[in-house]
Amino acid sequence: MMRFLMDTNQRPLLFIIFVIFSLAFILACQFSILPNASGDLIFVDDFSTPNENWDIWDKPDESAASFFEDGLIIIVSKPNLDIITTNKFSYPDVLIQTTAQKRLGTNDNAYGIVCRYLNDKNYYGFLVSSDGYYGIVKVVEGDYKLLSSKNMEFDESIHQGRGENSISAKCESNTLTLSINSVEKTSVIDEDLVAGKSGLITGSYSGADETAVLFDNFLIMVP
Repeated sequence: MMRFLMDTNQRPLLFIIFVIFSLAFILACQFSILPNASGDLIFVDDFSTPNENWDIWDKPDESAASFFEDGLIIIVSKPNLDIITTNKFSYPDVLIQTTAQKRLGTNDNAYGIVCRYLNDKNYYGFLVSSDGYYGIVKVVEGDYKLLSSKNMEFDESIHQGRGENSISAKCESNTLTLSINSVEKTSVIDEDLVAGKSGLITGSYSGADETAVLFDNFLIMVP
């Protein structure tokens, strides 16, 4: 009878020890598989299933970001307006890839990738336009500055109009690199922003028409 009572009293302690060791094992496994080698995947989304990893909204007569046709579409309803949606993860150094295609509106636009996003007034943007231009921009405290050149540069290899372009942005230490359709186009040095979220951007710069850009196959990797 005494042995039975001792065994019963020990059960809670044994259970607590088991739980502690189980949690330690799980945490060890998680840390061991965290991506740390160049090319390791951090985050991937093909947008085939709506999810809660992105900021999604619909503001009539201004902008919208939503899942559409197995992609993520950003709609801009006003000229001279940049719209950004980010996922909910924040990293310092990243290599981001996506594909993008204009679905509606003017060719006088810009679309692409953002990294080290803190808010709408602080981020880096890696931009392509539907009329064949590209550039890297920095926005700090709302001050918009083109880093890659004095003006956006034209490149005939960019697919214009409704052509699809693959875009790659590398934010590694103080180096920012933009590649389009698997070809590096420009690289700059800047140290103002060191970490933040990653996401997608679309802007319309002239005309009264809505601009809509569809993004697909979004990847974040270790650079």
